[in-house]
Amino acid sequence: KCPPRSKREVRGRKKGLIEGTTIGSCSVLSAAVTVVCCVAFCWTTYLTLTMASLRLISQRIAPRILAVASQQTRGMATEKQIFNQIVSTKNIRKITASMKMVSAAKLKGDENRFKAAKAFNAWTGALCTEPIVIGDDGPNFDDLPQRTLIVPFTSDRGLCGGINTFITRTVRVAVKSIHAQGKECDIIVIGDKGRSQMKRSVGDLITR
Repeated sequence: KCPPRSKREVRGRKKGLIEGTTIGSCSVLSAAVTVVCCVAFCWTTYLTLTMASLRLISQRIAPRILAVASQQTRGMATEKQIFNQIVSTKNIRKITASMKMVSAAKLKGDENRFKAAKAFNAWTGALCTEPIVIGDDGPNFDDLPQRTLIVPFTSDRGLCGGINTFITRTVRVAVKSIHAQGKECDIIVIGDKGRSQMKRSVGDLITR
């Protein structure tokens, strides 16, 4: 049998057991908290890396997906786009019709002024002969005198199609034919477009 113990010893032993139990419980709790913190840190790091990887993948793959989608839907217009195109075409048609009306009114005014001024231009018949229609074979310059004055009428703006180019080409052919016959010619150009075109080819013959 164990020897009898005093009350002080018994109280000391109980206090030691209680303190030991408290210290052990604190150690277990600290370890548990540490484990939880480690798990939380690892989980947070994993989520951060995962989100960064997904973001990087989306940045690299998204343009390719959009490109593939655009290639697949290329040429397929929506109803809104078709409607806008129809409206735009109708507006252009209205503008063109208005421009035609304005041009017709200007042309009619020019014709009326030309008819009214024709009587005052009768004296110029003594300076030139009747106009000659150029056929498919081209103009004939054999009947021209020894010295000829060529007066090409061109426009000031390039809104007359190929008429300025046709006049310039005809003048070049006339100059070449006149020089081939041993004759001389001078050129007086009317119109800025014809003057700018003829300066490159027959600029030395232009007197005004």
